[in-house]
Parts: sequence; C-alpha cells; structure tokens
Amino acid sequence: MRKGIWIYPWDLMDEGIEAVLDKVQAIGLNTVNVAAAYHAGKFFLPHNPRHKVYFPEDGALYFAPDLKRFKASGLEPRISRLVADGDPLAQVTKAAQRRGLEAGAWVVALHNSYMGERYPKYSVENLFGDRYVNSLCPSQPKVRAYVLALVGDLGKRYDLASITVESSSFLAFDHGYHHEFFLTELGFTQRQLLGLCFCSQCRRRAKKAGIDADSLRRALKGDFNAEAEARAASSIPAEDDVFQFLDLVLRRPELAEFIRLRCSIVTEFVAELRQAAGRNLVVTGPIFTKPTAMGWVEGLDFAQLAKVADHLIVISYYRDQDRVVSDFRYALKLVGDPKKLEVAINAGLPATVTPQDIEQKVLMAKEYQVSGIGFYNYGHLPLRNLEWIRLALERHQP
Repeated sequence: MRKGIWIYPWDLMDEGIEAVLDKVQAIGLNTVNVAAAYHAGKFFLPHNPRHKVYFPEDGALYFAPDLKRFKASGLEPRISRLVADGDPLAQVTKAAQRRGLEAGAWVVALHNSYMGERYPKYSVENLFGDRYVNSLCPSQPKVRAYVLALVGDLGKRYDLASITVESSSFLAFDHGYHHEFFLTELGFTQRQLLGLCFCSQCRRRAKKAGIDADSLRRALKGDFNAEAEARAASSIPAEDDVFQFLDLVLRRPELAEFIRLRCSIVTEFVAELRQAAGRNLVVTGPIFTKPTAMGWVEGLDFAQLAKVADHLIVISYYRDQDRVVSDFRYALKLVGDPKKLEVAINAGLPATVTPQDIEQKVLMAKEYQVSGIGFYNYGHLPLRNLEWIRLALERHQP
C-alpha cells in the first residue's frame, strides 16, 4: 500500500530536502507527493524553520518546464521563484529514490486565478455572464492544451511514480476564493445554479449534445430570481431547499442532461490527461462539495472516471467516522474495486482532534485494502500530528 504525504516545495527548500525525507521515513511513509503546480493561499506553517506565515505564488509551477510544450495552448505558465536556483521537483524525486521512496507530482489544474485573470475568456461564465477567474473551464480547448502540456511534461521528463491531479473539473460556486463572502442568504438551489458554466465552449458542447443552452440559461435565470424572491419573503429550511432543487431537475430534464454533459466533459478530459501522463494518473474526488455523491456538482462521475484514471482519491476530510465510512462505501459501490481507490486523510483540524481520529481512518483503509493512503499536509501539520500518523501506521501496519 502506498502511504504518502502531500508536501509543498517551500517546506522542502526551507527545512532541507534530506531533513524532510528523514522525517517522512521515520513516520513510516513510503511516498511523497510534491506540489508541482499550485494556487494562491495564506498558510500558517507551525514547524517551518524560516516562515510562520507563507503566501504561495498564485498559479505557479514548481518545476522547470519545457516551455515549447505550452506554445500550442497560448497560455504562458508562471514559474515559481523557487525554481530560480534549481528544480525542486527534480531534486526531491532523486533524493527520494535514493532512499527507496516513491515520488509523485501533485498538480492543481483548473483552480488557477493567475491564469483566469490573464485569460478571462477561458474561465467559467455563470448564468448572468460573470466570469469566475479562479476557475478555468475544462470545455475550453486552450485550457485543456495548457494542462495537457503541463501533465505531459511531468510524465515525460520526470521519473515519477504518479501524477495526482486536483481540480480537474468545474469548481463549485463556493471554493474559498480570496475574501469570498456574501451578506445575503444563498441556498442550495441558488449555489448550484451559480456553479454552472455557460461559456461559448460549454454552449457549443451542449448544442452538439442536443441541449438548447440559451433556452436553459434563460429558464434558470428565472428560477434563480424566483428563489431569491421567495427567500426575501421567508426563509427556506435547508432540507427543503435540497428537495426543491431535486424537483427542479425533474421539472427541467434539460438541466439533468446538462449536468450529465458536464460529467462527460470532465471524464473525457481526464482520459486525455491519462494519455498525456503516460503513467499512474490519480484524480482527486470532490473536496469542497463532499461527499462523493455530490461529485456531479463539479462534473465528477466516479463510475466513469474509474474507467479512464488509474486511481481515484476519496476525500475523507470528516471527523465523524460514520460519514467517512459511508462516503467510502458509496465511492466503492460506484467504482467496484478498492484497489482503484486511495483515501485522503486530513490529519489536522477540524477533521483530526485526537490520535484516534487518524487511527480509525487508517484501519478502514486497511480493512478495505485500498491502494493507498495520503495525509494532508506536511507543512500545515503540527509535529504532534505527524507523530500521531507515525503511531497509527506503527500500530496498525496498513
């Protein structure tokens, strides 16, 4: 079983690659997944020797790319300043292999505000024509070409055990964007409608599938505004709101068809990524729209993705073990083979409060004989929590 941890390049550079790998091995892990492309953030780093608070460069690549590969996309990649003195990914890959550890690249694909701000016409366009610069659209050929060039470059020039792709899909409306907040009530139905993309390429794909996207868009605008008026008059219980959205999908079959189309677009894209990678391609499940049964919000259909990706990650970022098990079993029902699944464990707050929170998830992964466990995240976790991981692995030997 792969027992890995996600790691940022700045933690490797600040602490020293060999020192970090010493800790990784002491914990009992056999895999490091290093961010090769990542988004912006504001991170508190409890044990980093140089920084307590760190602002990653938005949308940057943390390896030395072959820029010729990106010309066809027309999108120019941003290369991190950390690459100025060398190639962090190449360095950690070689150092890991010398120790018998596997090294993987971790790619955040379509969540990229840097690219969205520079190339807004390739970002998601909502019902009302607003662009989401934090969300590149997987229907856009230029966006696909950019990510395929990125993944293809990693697959061909680096000796990686795996390439993990996060945000290979449409992002949900809520995604924790910089200062994201609303001073009005937005219910489940409104949030789902705001998460749909009606850019030129999504409309083109809809037309090809026999869906009148312009007519659907007009109808959904009316539905959204009617919902807003209803909420202005009185509150709608959360459970009723979900049921009302399900009713809307039944009353507008073209909406159900559009949701299915989004899933097929993402599955098609992932199949292209697998071909470009030429090696073990791992795709994350929904992170902001958990559980797995909500994957359709982002266009993630586990049953279909399992046919084109090597492995899928179930995001077990709950403290409640009943929810963890329920979500995993549902993913397994869709996929069929536990060896196609990996389990991601948030070893920090709010999912992990005690060592037992980690142990329960490790035991579940062992019981179902999944292909791997991944712990999030080396730089974010207190040293105490890294020790909890070590204890769980030592006691239960997954």
